[in-house]
Amino acid sequence: MQLILIRHGHDLPDANGDASLSVQGIAELKKTAQALHELGLGSVDMALTSPARRARQSLDALAQSMSFYETQVVEELIEGASADHLEDVVRQYPFHSLTTLLVVGHEPQLSNAVLRWGDLPENDPSDGTRPPWVLKRGDGMIVRPVQDGQRIIIYTFPTALNGRDVIMPRHEPMRRAGVF
Repeated sequence: MQLILIRHGHDLPDANGDASLSVQGIAELKKTAQALHELGLGSVDMALTSPARRARQSLDALAQSMSFYETQVVEELIEGASADHLEDVVRQYPFHSLTTLLVVGHEPQLSNAVLRWGDLPENDPSDGTRPPWVLKRGDGMIVRPVQDGQRIIIYTFPTALNGRDVIMPRHEPMRRAGVF
């Protein structure tokens, strides 16, 4: 299975407190969709999104130039949810038969899941330093996870959607990773 993780695009707060995707955010998602097309991923088996408006609108922006066999809003992807929640969601899909799963969500859930699956220390905002690696708004990456019993593992570095390799921090956990 290929797992595409995308952080929602830039947003603007509105009167009711649920932020909407901005014009910049829409442009970011168009670039991300183009990068996916260039990698041969213009069609996705299952697309999941956080229930947050900006995440749903991000998925809608991607859908303008991509096709999704099925889409679903998933409560476990809400802003502030842990990497455990994302892992539980991903584990629900058959690794052996599903070709591509796309997830639109939030930080630090997305990056922490990838760091965990790569057997690396997770981002810890409580230590007062900058996290070693996060997805920028509107950016994404492709990982190829495997399921080993109850664990999800990534054996290879993720593929960045702009074509550059993602440099994951290994022995220097506070070193900034490559941004795409």
